[in-house]
Amino acid sequence: MQWFIFASIAAIGYPLVLWSYSKARGQKRKESDIPVDYL
Repeated sequence: MQWFIFASIAAIGYPLVLWSYSKARGQKRKESDIPVDYL
């Protein structure tokens, strides 16, 4: 039963972490583009 709970948390949490990580990386990329334009 514990393994099933862990598997369900991993199945839901892993895509969420990947999505939030890629979203945060996209925001950082937009911020890093601004100094490049000034240069």
